[in-house]
Amino acid sequence: YLYYFNNFASFAYYYLGPYVMFGWWLVTVTYLQHHDHKTQVYGDEDWTFVTAAFETVDRTYGYGIDAIHHHITDGHVAHHLFFTKIPHYNLPIATKAIREYMNNNNLGYMYQHDECWDFPIRVHKYFVQFGLKAKKAESKKSQ
Repeated sequence: YLYYFNNFASFAYYYLGPYVMFGWWLVTVTYLQHHDHKTQVYGDEDWTFVTAAFETVDRTYGYGIDAIHHHITDGHVAHHLFFTKIPHYNLPIATKAIREYMNNNNLGYMYQHDECWDFPIRVHKYFVQFGLKAKKAESKKSQ
């Protein structure tokens, strides 16, 4: 790549900087969608597709970020439940329907949503506090 950019400064400005920023953003969004202090990891004997989908977190980032990302950030639970059936532009409608259904059936406690306007600070805090590990759920079958 240095051949095309002629010097390291141009390489860093046009390639390295955007590459690092893109990588940071991808890790930040993905990490926060799948980690929270309440997130649990299920073993093979207890894991189901639906339970795992409800361990993800819908996070509203604000600043226009949710719209730029086609609502994969604030419609992440719907994405995990219906990823082959619902296009991203319909995630807000699906998320609203899921929340209403869950609340009407006394299952609202399963749905996780978080306002995440402080995401740069929060992702650093979570990395320091939790690392890449989530809390393992106790097996229901062994009880």
